[in-house]
Amino acid sequence: MMNPSLRPSIKRADGRERDPYLARLAPEDKAVCSGCHAIYHNKHWALDEKMAAALLKKGAVQVQCPACQKIHDHFPSGIITLRW
Repeated sequence: MMNPSLRPSIKRADGRERDPYLARLAPEDKAVCSGCHAIYHNKHWALDEKMAAALLKKGAVQVQCPACQKIHDHFPSGIITLRW
């Protein structure tokens, strides 16, 4: 059974459709990440602690954002090497 807080997401044809961390179904608008409290709004994730707190008080849907999923799985998006 499909989660009612998720809806089909439109994928771009720029190669990101192969990223397993991009959700096949987009979360409900103004969903809040349960890990970092980022807000999903207008098809984008953004950090806004005040808005997240207000949305959580109103009972907003809590999901896990792609960044928190990668952190949980110990899967970096890249590695930076600094040399002097």
